[in-house]
Amino acid sequence: MKNIDENFFKMTEENKITSVNDLLLPKEKVLWKGKPKKFGYIMSKSIGMMPVALLWGAIDFSIIFSLLSQDGFTEGIGFFAIFLIGFFALHLMPVWIWLGSIIKASKEMATLEYVITNRRIIELRGKKHIYIQTEIDIVNISNISLKIGFIDKILKVGDIYLTGNGRKSIVLFDIPNSEFITRKLEELTSMPSNTKKSEFYSNNHECSHCGTYYDAGKHKCPSCGAPTDK
Repeated sequence: MKNIDENFFKMTEENKITSVNDLLLPKEKVLWKGKPKKFGYIMSKSIGMMPVALLWGAIDFSIIFSLLSQDGFTEGIGFFAIFLIGFFALHLMPVWIWLGSIIKASKEMATLEYVITNRRIIELRGKKHIYIQTEIDIVNISNISLKIGFIDKILKVGDIYLTGNGRKSIVLFDIPNSEFITRKLEELTSMPSNTKKSEFYSNNHECSHCGTYYDAGKHKCPSCGAPTDK
């Protein structure tokens, strides 16, 4: 049997991707890049479990408090106390699952970035070294829809759903300025491929805090709220 070279597919430091520019194809240009609004993204990933978790937790903790407040409950405590700790640790599982979804969303948020170029829409993952999670070519986009829920309205964000040929799709979750980005995407996809606009903004500015591109005429970043660097 021939020896297998296990290092053949291993990434070296020289070819690891550390920036968006490393992913660009010839004549491809970044038009916009940004991240979901942090609180909005975490809420969208955890709000489904929140009512159940809060109600469940309120009931369980009220029972625990009432037991602890009874006279003589802590006297002679032993096996029964150990049983109660184990019981409520398991019984509070919906609360732990909800808290876990918040932690998971926070970690995802730290490594997630969306990029729109003159050729494709890209969902990137990774922090130190990035990679393409999902992508869809501009010319293959068949439908663009914007969904803004009740919480989204309060947080001034929206989810942009992009569907392409062959059922390929990508969602830009909790994007600030989502209505503006949606209009620009509609303009971009309605043009012939050889006349795609080269910029989303006439005066593009990159936030030094979160990397979101936005109109430099604004006084602060629509994503993280950092003031414009001038």
